[in-house]
Amino acid sequence: MHLHPESGSSIISYKFGLSLLGGIITQSYVGPMSDKGYFHALYWIALFLSLMPLLPTLFGWMPENKRTKDETGMVSLCGGNGNWLLFDQGSFVEKMAPFIVITLCGLSAPMLAAVTVYAQGLAVGLSFAAILLISFCTATYFIFPPSFFYIFLAIVLLQISNMNINSALSYYYTASETCVPNGMCWILSLVVINPFYISF
Repeated sequence: MHLHPESGSSIISYKFGLSLLGGIITQSYVGPMSDKGYFHALYWIALFLSLMPLLPTLFGWMPENKRTKDETGMVSLCGGNGNWLLFDQGSFVEKMAPFIVITLCGLSAPMLAAVTVYAQGLAVGLSFAAILLISFCTATYFIFPPSFFYIFLAIVLLQISNMNINSALSYYYTASETCVPNGMCWILSLVVINPFYISF
């Protein structure tokens, strides 16, 4: 959009349109295949779709300059003089602290999942999540620019104030009285105790 401003918002509409179409197509076959017990096939389809974004990189469709081993700080990870798997060691050393914070932030979800699964009691999981949030907010404050910290803090506050009951939980809490007694009472209590739930 920066290089071709005449495109306007069309590319964004195109992107979200394809995303919505993909969601409709996915929902049309996931349900019937799950009912038939074809779970392994669903996993293979998901794997194939998750690998699709690699194609633009592998075929060179990305409008980026290809890095070479001859550049300063570039190291070949495959040994020899190969240029197909390079590591920018110079940039890594220069920006090691942000890289470590971003990497740990990305790993926080599987770490939290492991703690909540294997820990004894809800308090352990909540305590670990609180420690992660405080640690990342503190690290962001000291390592990144102030504007980035305020954006990160706003996102954190928005997410922890918005109780999410998507997927199966939404069907459980909004089920009829014959399925879940007082199911609607639970969802109403969530809205009452969380004023941000409606506003956001």
